[in-house]
Amino acid sequence: MPFSRFTLMAFLLVCTGAHAFEGGRFECGDLANPVGPYDYRKDKSLLSNVEHNHFNDDVRMLRKGQSASIAGDLDYLLRAYPNHPGGLDAMGRLGRRAKSEKLYGANFKVSCYFDRAIRLAPDDPTVRALFAQHLWITGNRKLAVDQIEEAEKLGANDANTLYNIGIMKFEMGDKISAMKYATRAYELGFPLPGLRNKLKRAGVWK
Repeated sequence: MPFSRFTLMAFLLVCTGAHAFEGGRFECGDLANPVGPYDYRKDKSLLSNVEHNHFNDDVRMLRKGQSASIAGDLDYLLRAYPNHPGGLDAMGRLGRRAKSEKLYGANFKVSCYFDRAIRLAPDDPTVRALFAQHLWITGNRKLAVDQIEEAEKLGANDANTLYNIGIMKFEMGDKISAMKYATRAYELGFPLPGLRNKLKRAGVWK
């Protein structure tokens, strides 16, 4: 689905599944920010400073905030670098842990941070895969598949992204595709054996 249609038409369900959420600038805010916004892949001039102050191990592991609440630090990071993969992953995990789209210290709903990342970098397959993972875990399977397909079209090629797509393909019952992505992920050095073990038990891994 082209990005323009996604922005205008897609309705993303919140974690509870009880409400509909329409992405885009109206719902999720303008990308303009005092710091950035920067594309994580292309402009890392201020990245080390932003991460040093807002994305230490405590924030990454969701133990406690660094300069504000956990969500507040992640919000700062993701307003400066909307497609920061670690920040997006942490924000998704925090929302799922809280079972809420609205987190104390965050300026936007959890789903909005994925929407903002897509608007900044519609060609970033890692964002699509992370969003797919978040949607899949929160029960929005159809929308997750749409994002998996976008990640595939955009040529996902890093180990983490390939592994996550492989996991979702396996859970969808597409073991052949899961095997393809697992093979590529492990060739690139992905360290965790989970997907390989699933494929072995399914009699697919050779």
